[in-house]
Amino acid sequence: MTKNLVDLDYTADALAVIAAALTALEAGFAGLLALTPDQRQRFTKDG
Repeated sequence: MTKNLVDLDYTADALAVIAAALTALEAGFAGLLALTPDQRQRFTKDG
C-alpha cells in the first residue's frame, strides 16, 4: 500500500498566479485545441 508523502498548501496569491498561467497556456494553445481528430493525427505524423 502506498502513502501520500507530499502535503502542499497553496496561498490564495499562489493559486491566482497558477490560474493566470493556465489561462495564458490555454490561450496559446487554442489553435491546437481547435483541430479536428484527423488534423491532430496528421499533425503528429508531420512532426
